[in-house]
Amino acid sequence: MTGPRQSGKTTLLQHAFPRYAFHSFDLPEERAFFEDDPRGFVAALPRHVVLDEVQRVPSIFDYLKAEIDRSRDAGRFLLSGSAQFSMVKGITESLAGRCGFLPLLPFQRTEHPKTGWKAMELGGGYPEVLLRGHRDTREWYEAYLESYLERDLRSLLDIGKLRDFRIVLGLLAARTA
Repeated sequence: MTGPRQSGKTTLLQHAFPRYAFHSFDLPEERAFFEDDPRGFVAALPRHVVLDEVQRVPSIFDYLKAEIDRSRDAGRFLLSGSAQFSMVKGITESLAGRCGFLPLLPFQRTEHPKTGWKAMELGGGYPEVLLRGHRDTREWYEAYLESYLERDLRSLLDIGKLRDFRIVLGLLAARTA
């Protein structure tokens, strides 16, 4: 499952698959366990497991490929990640033909009919924004953009000046929205 940060991937997987074990690579100890002993980590995984934020450990795809080739148990591994570029690259290089993609975007107006048209058009459909009743939307998006630029894009791309990149994003948003 791919999609933008805070679109509800983790929440959806935890609610839809409550019997699956859950490992998040956002946790330093989970990343350390995998990085110290990748074969042991994968071998210790239960039969059905959600692996969240897999883009944080891109080499996991090679180990999952070997495990999937050993036992083609469909639905054994459910993977999610926010930084789509690195995750998709890792999957296409390692898991081609062994996986399917499910993109998850924020809510559309038809998926959240109790929220008014104007609120959805102006505030968007991110779950956190909806939970706040579209209060403090500007501040939430500012923090979201900042974390996206700092955490995701900078780790993926060689962006020198974040200020200039923010200007380009603003121009693109004004042009499309």
